[in-house]
Amino acid sequence: MKIEGVRLSIGNDSSTFNPPTYHTGILKLALERAKKIDPQDKGAAASESITALNETTAKLLTARLDTYQHIFNALEDVLMLEKNGVPSDRVPIASHYLPAYVSKVFDTAMASDDKLFHYQLYNWFLSHGLESKLLEHETPYLIPYFEQYIPDREKSLGFMYQFCNQKHQYQEAVDCLCRLPTLPSQALDLDKRIELKSQQQMEDLFIGHFP
Repeated sequence: MKIEGVRLSIGNDSSTFNPPTYHTGILKLALERAKKIDPQDKGAAASESITALNETTAKLLTARLDTYQHIFNALEDVLMLEKNGVPSDRVPIASHYLPAYVSKVFDTAMASDDKLFHYQLYNWFLSHGLESKLLEHETPYLIPYFEQYIPDREKSLGFMYQFCNQKHQYQEAVDCLCRLPTLPSQALDLDKRIELKSQQQMEDLFIGHFP
């Protein structure tokens, strides 16, 4: 079985940098390519179950992950633009348009219905310390990812607490808070447990007064 790659790149050639569509174009092309590589989603199944993993599905999974890397290269570039502005050798973007441009790129990524991509995207967010940016988005894959794929339970429950609280899902937020003090002793020290327990009681009181 032969799986062909996709050639996409981030370059400094201003003739190829079309601000309105450049990064979103790379993103859409890569996601489209990933679907063509694995139209039956066998690679995604292999990533979730060892029983679905074989030579063919492993190749499909690897090919999809390699394709997603072009997206992450583009997102790295967007972060650079957000931090430093557009380099002088590229077609400029007016500074007051740049935040909207950055948001559009991330919104486009989050609009994908590719679950495997979403999980890899969340990994990328966390590896770059961008939890706060991740909290700006809501997808059907976000909570399952933190529930099932983050071994650091303090981090996963902490994120879900912030997410639910931000969405005014207060009961769900308290449920996450209740689970934090029950983590193994090596995860939280006594002071942290007391702090969380006090916070939980305050949240319970708030919900009791404002059902």
